[in-house]
Amino acid sequence: MNTVDQKLMRQIFKGIAEKTGKTPQVGFIRLEQLADNSKGVYQFPLKKSTGSVLATEQRLDENDAFFATHARVRLKFEDPAKPGSGVYQSYPNQTAIAPTAGEVVAADLESIFASKLNIKIDNRDVIKAADMNNSRVVLTSQQSAASNHSEVDSYTGLIDLHGVIRLSGSATIEINLDTPSYSGKLVQRTTGSGRVYVCVDFYGFLVTGGSALGEISVNY
Repeated sequence: MNTVDQKLMRQIFKGIAEKTGKTPQVGFIRLEQLADNSKGVYQFPLKKSTGSVLATEQRLDENDAFFATHARVRLKFEDPAKPGSGVYQSYPNQTAIAPTAGEVVAADLESIFASKLNIKIDNRDVIKAADMNNSRVVLTSQQSAASNHSEVDSYTGLIDLHGVIRLSGSATIEINLDTPSYSGKLVQRTTGSGRVYVCVDFYGFLVTGGSALGEISVNY
């Protein structure tokens, strides 16, 4: 399921190049956190200079700007000692993320997809409550054993933001994922080597050195 209009993306590419005087690069932002039973709101640091950065994250350099056109939420089950070994999931895949008594329940993992994305830039709501449930995608073939995987494509779960959101490395940016919070929620693996991660991705264009360009508008 392709949710990215390539013709439109080329138009956005040209618009960014014209208004910044720089050549944008196709790119992505990937932000990750451990799933936590006690969390309703996940706060995702965007910049490389903030806190500890996981090896599988792709954060923003303070000198750069990222123009986001799409976003999605995914889950991942991975051994923290083997970053990059986990497969990103567009639904609570019970083969990849096996239910574990007292720790992980598949129905509770659904709450991650029943979430709202909020983005504030310099204390201004740019996205107040984007419905991320459309990131939950189950395609025709699902994983049934450790030896196979669920069907995906490059854009599975991406949600069109219906605009271009400029994330500047020089701005104060808050990215929050608001998930339903309730007593007894079980999404946090604590035994064994694997852990459950909540992942937020942005797809769009990176402009290196673009943080100093000031605010620009890209309409389409």
